[in-house]
Amino acid sequence: TPHNGRAQLINCRGLGTCGTCAVEIKGDVTPRTWSKQERLRLNFPPHSAPGNKKLRLACQVQVQGDLECTKYDQFWGEGE
Repeated sequence: TPHNGRAQLINCRGLGTCGTCAVEIKGDVTPRTWSKQERLRLNFPPHSAPGNKKLRLACQVQVQGDLECTKYDQFWGEGE
């Protein structure tokens, strides 16, 4: 699961509105750039520039091949 702690119970269930599934992805996914939902959510606290630029919402992308996925700590994955 791309969720930390209580976010496994409290999340938007794939609508892209909560941001709790934010992950860093290195690899091929579609869409290649942020979706509209990602632009809205990842530019809103607790996600903010410049760290947000490396994040994607797991619920808004489709895996297209091998990849490396990093989930950061804290509720929204905004930690280290």
